[in-house]
Amino acid sequence: MILDDIMKYRAQQLEREKAACGLDAMKVRAEKALADRKPVSLKAALKKDTISCICEVKKASPSKGLICADFHPVEIAKTYEAAGANAISCLTEEHYFQGSSEYLAAIRKAVSLPILRKDFIFDEYQVYEAAAIGADAALLIAAVLPPERLAELYRLAYSLGLEVLVEVHDREELESVAFLQPQILGVNNRNLKTFEVNLDTVAKLRPYAPENAVFVSESGIRNHADMQMVRQLGADAVLIGETLMRSGNVTETLHQLRRYMKIKFCGIRRLEDVAYCNDLQPDYLGMILSEGFRRTVPIETAAKLAAERRGRTALVGVFVDETPEHIAQVLKRVPLDVIQLHGSETAEIVSGVRWRTGLPIWKAVRVQSPEEIAAAQQLGADRLILEGHVPGQAGGTGVTADWNLIAGARPSQSFLLAGGLTPENVAEAVSLVQPDGVDFPAALRPTASKTMRK
Repeated sequence: MILDDIMKYRAQQLEREKAACGLDAMKVRAEKALADRKPVSLKAALKKDTISCICEVKKASPSKGLICADFHPVEIAKTYEAAGANAISCLTEEHYFQGSSEYLAAIRKAVSLPILRKDFIFDEYQVYEAAAIGADAALLIAAVLPPERLAELYRLAYSLGLEVLVEVHDREELESVAFLQPQILGVNNRNLKTFEVNLDTVAKLRPYAPENAVFVSESGIRNHADMQMVRQLGADAVLIGETLMRSGNVTETLHQLRRYMKIKFCGIRRLEDVAYCNDLQPDYLGMILSEGFRRTVPIETAAKLAAERRGRTALVGVFVDETPEHIAQVLKRVPLDVIQLHGSETAEIVSGVRWRTGLPIWKAVRVQSPEEIAAAQQLGADRLILEGHVPGQAGGTGVTADWNLIAGARPSQSFLLAGGLTPENVAEAVSLVQPDGVDFPAALRPTASKTMRK
């Protein structure tokens, strides 16, 4: 079995390492490294409102062979950090994965993110070595360690200031390490005996994980749909290696995988609306600033509401068939960040509003056909809002858009999905349509809104 072969070779590698630097000498190296630098918390880096990413520096694997021929570990790690990775995993097993402790040490000097040493660790020497080369956390695999030995190494790591990602593959392994109450629990979706991948492993094991543990889905993440799936199944973070390493553009691939879902609340009218948005911190707040609509906000009120906004939430002013000059005048009194046009505005109007205000321009489209979506992309807006259609109404209808139509005619530019979205249907809508964000009415309860971000 390949796992047995890996462990046999890893033991031989360890003997060579000990011959070059004994245990006592490695302890001294670890002590010096820890005196010079305090480890960065992997758990804190992964404990976010949205799904976090551990990006892996990996040259090869036993199942896939050579993955990245043009391998420059430091440059890869720096690219990960610049692209928004939450943490980095570095393989140090030299034979089957063509890794090296030297790779991790070099990466440590180049990035500030927490680094996970990914290896087949079974000896205290390897824990001290992890500290010495600059790792912030170490991987302990339940499939290769008796529970008692795993516990010894786990406690040693934490005594040094390192954290541990405890990896399991099935419920039996999870239950065998439950007494440790691991702070970071990784579920490897790849069967180490057959190397088959099944993302449902997350759903099977999530109910049995410690309540406060960061739950990491490892292996098998190929696209944004996989990311969304494991998130919905309960994962807090993912570990991604092969998909990124085979990518010709790591930055673009990571962005496509994550596709952070923007949240907008529209129809802000009251101080109470702003207050709970200050707590929730959506990406955007929308106020209707054209007269004659059910949720229109007078300019004086809009200015007061804008003054109560806190945090980084951007303010969107919604206008219906107004002139660029009028919008520019409103902007003098209300500090808007985005202009949303919600009527029958032409490309000329879009251009005029942008010239007058200097702000990003969004264009709402009441979707009835693929042709309407195609035409909207020619208007020159920075982003589209796609929503349901009701004859005679400019927006805010609460009518669900035709998700299948939008999915089939998906715009090439950034867009938010609006219309009839609720905590009960938003996951289905996002999975099918894959928008860049969602637009909800402000009347939704805050508790429901928190679930939407997830």
